[in-house]
Amino acid sequence: MVPVFLQGLFRHLSSAAGCSPLFSKLMKLVPVSTLKTVLVPFFQTMPASDETAFELMLQRLISWLPLTFAHSLGNVIVHLFEVLALSEKLEILVAVTTKCFPVVYRLLKDSVKVNNAVVMENLFIVFRDMFLGYQHTPDLFHSIVSDITTFLATFPAADSGPQRVFLTRFSDLLYMMMHRHSGYPDLYLPLVKELQRLQLAPPAEIQMTQELFNRSWLKQTNMSSAYRTTLTSQGGKIGLKNLGNTCFLNGLLQALFATPDFRAAVLSVPPSSLT
Repeated sequence: MVPVFLQGLFRHLSSAAGCSPLFSKLMKLVPVSTLKTVLVPFFQTMPASDETAFELMLQRLISWLPLTFAHSLGNVIVHLFEVLALSEKLEILVAVTTKCFPVVYRLLKDSVKVNNAVVMENLFIVFRDMFLGYQHTPDLFHSIVSDITTFLATFPAADSGPQRVFLTRFSDLLYMMMHRHSGYPDLYLPLVKELQRLQLAPPAEIQMTQELFNRSWLKQTNMSSAYRTTLTSQGGKIGLKNLGNTCFLNGLLQALFATPDFRAAVLSVPPSSLT
């Protein structure tokens, strides 16, 4: 059973009539260490009407992240994301991320510009969880690649202090997403040049692979392979399945495909000449 306190809190936070941001202070009383035990069974039997209300609640909590008195709210949101993934409520995660990610990204940039460390950290942990959790398609990343390049261009190469710490953590996320969706070298080239100008090196490949695996929302579910395939194939290049002894051939084909002149030559061949 969900504790009465949480039931009442969720009801107020998801009210269509709205509620005060001061409710975010009550979230500090939520025992995040026990959320999995308490909420997973509740979410697994959640009716569709409650799912819509819970989406609204999450969107409301995310909109309060820049508030100075909501400094621990980011951790609560990330824990709720994890519980939703464990409960196989990917539809809620995708809907909330699609709607809120652009807002979180904009607010994060604003907090970095004014060097508000508390708000910056609150926003960053939610941004990171959305960014790495939502990795079944490159659409989210690609929607901000150009803007990220422009944003990074505002920093001097010799920048230091809190902003340098942020840039290091931020660049790790960017390198991980380029590693995850590696079939777009032309799109990533301006971004890579900015990262190199700022002397921000990529993490080790094994570290990126492990972090991507640990952070993926899909990893935390028991969804059928058919549903995984559907999610993975939405937009972008997803690589080739290894049949057990074809990894080198797969790598060669993907490297050739990433070569613009070769790719253009192959794609320019009329289909009729291939039969």
